[in-house]
Amino acid sequence: MSTPQFQVITGDCIEIMRGLPAGSVDCCITSPLYPEIKRSYGTMTEAEWLPFMGEVMAQLRRVVKPSGSYWINIGPNSMPCTSRRSWPWRFVLNSMDSGHNLVRDCYWVKKDPAVTNGAGDKGLLRDAVEWLLWFADPECYRHQRAILLDYSESALQKIENRQRFSSVEEVRPSGLRARVDRWAQDNGGATPFNYIVSATAQNPDAEHPATFPEALPEWCIRYTCPPGGTVLDPFTGSGTTGLVAMREGRNFVGVELNGDYANMARRRIAGWRHKPIRQRGQDAPEGQETLFAEDVPA
Repeated sequence: MSTPQFQVITGDCIEIMRGLPAGSVDCCITSPLYPEIKRSYGTMTEAEWLPFMGEVMAQLRRVVKPSGSYWINIGPNSMPCTSRRSWPWRFVLNSMDSGHNLVRDCYWVKKDPAVTNGAGDKGLLRDAVEWLLWFADPECYRHQRAILLDYSESALQKIENRQRFSSVEEVRPSGLRARVDRWAQDNGGATPFNYIVSATAQNPDAEHPATFPEALPEWCIRYTCPPGGTVLDPFTGSGTTGLVAMREGRNFVGVELNGDYANMARRRIAGWRHKPIRQRGQDAPEGQETLFAEDVPA
């Protein structure tokens, strides 16, 4: 098995993606800049952001393999605090209208969300959830066994005593009836939910204002990127997606507009380059090495 490779390219993500071979990436996991938020690396209005992301999505559909997935992490924001902006919903609808298949709307539930407007009578609920939108072909690659959950005690009891339930029907509050012995089989774990519970990122080596926890790309990679495949992040930032991709035995291509952040990402990812964890490994598919050729701009 070959050692995973990575490349972080400094430049505009749309221009760089236009130069990548079609169908060269197995999975994309990214968190783009949000509109109407001032950051050191730039600000976009909603009117600018939506067509920009439309082109990003078009390029992702081109460079991601037909069997691949692209995950977009975004979080609604407000202006003022009591009025939600509409761009996240418009983005989803625009993407679906453009032919991007939304497999699932998944969510990152934060353990430690910030207080937004105090705790008094006029305080507001904390923003504890961000979206993790999964776009892919209905028949995309997925390996759910890699992210199964531990069984509950009640499920374990039914699995261990399956024969006793051979003719027992379980009636749900909705009225749905199901034979217990037909679903109480040991599949190695319970079917995962469409959300991940994790604290906000605590990366002392990543001086970036908008990082996400390693649990997000780890979940997506294990689920939808085959071993030895290639992960893309067109908004690399501090390089968390790349770091996790290398650790999971996948190759990584990152794009970052800000040169300082690109250098930070390279340092962080290189720290894991010689320590890949490859639990289920395969060599990279033939031809994939073209993404990591020496003539690709850094």
